[in-house]
Amino acid sequence: MIKINEIIIVEGTHDISFLSSFIDTLFIKTDGSSLPSSTIQEIKTYQKLGKKFIILTDPDYPGDKIRNKLLEIIPDAKVGFLDKKFARTSKKVGVEHATSKYILEVLDNLITLSNSSNNLTNNDLLDLGLNGYPNSNIYREKVSLYLHIGKCNAKQFLKRINCLNITKKELEKIIKEIC
Repeated sequence: MIKINEIIIVEGTHDISFLSSFIDTLFIKTDGSSLPSSTIQEIKTYQKLGKKFIILTDPDYPGDKIRNKLLEIIPDAKVGFLDKKFARTSKKVGVEHATSKYILEVLDNLITLSNSSNNLTNNDLLDLGLNGYPNSNIYREKVSLYLHIGKCNAKQFLKRINCLNITKKELEKIIKEIC
């Protein structure tokens, strides 16, 4: 059992059941994309107490929407991005369908989106073939998977990669290594 000090926010009861089998922490569930006012109030209460949060939503469109809503309320929350390939069954995708090993790997690679620097620019992405070319999305996806920042478009990729404070040279090295 791994102890985590932050409160982990997930979408549902099944996520909590699964995660609590190997993680000791407090969990909050959003009940899907509805994000009830009672949940928002619970989050704000914990914020007043100085608690920190980890957002761990499903790797799908509703999960993205929930994450974005939560980041408006908790801009300094740490975010764990799951890849659909590792969090699915034949019919469903979600946190509860990942392995505990994969979840722990995601938790080891959290980022805080409010800590964005502006080291890299869109021109850097163009120079590296990560934007503006027919296969750019494939290269971005490979780099995103390697860095655990979730599948995203070029604009989101740039924001997330800058949160990691990676230089153009480091990104170039990663691309050569994995692409």
